[in-house]
Amino acid sequence: LDKREGDFKVLTDPVELLSLRLGEADVDAIPSRASFNFKGTNSGTANMVVWWFEAQLSETDPSVVLTNAPTFLDGRHAATCWGQAAAEIAHTQVLKGESTEIL
Repeated sequence: LDKREGDFKVLTDPVELLSLRLGEADVDAIPSRASFNFKGTNSGTANMVVWWFEAQLSETDPSVVLTNAPTFLDGRHAATCWGQAAAEIAHTQVLKGESTEIL
């Protein structure tokens, strides 16, 4: 996303989809499907969902993080060479200021 390739517009605030502790998480407890509500920051038709990871590397210093978050959405950390993953979704209308469920 940081390369701004293509014609896209970010329509919602980021939402945390999953949080787990490596070495402690129960793999069977992780849902294979879920729906999420996103708050619209712009109006438009959503047709893709983009995700990234954020790994906290220190229990004593939460600012020590490895992430591939797009810097134009989350400027807390430097950009990396990794891009974000994306998947096509059914076209969904998003309205600014309203909550939209995306499966």
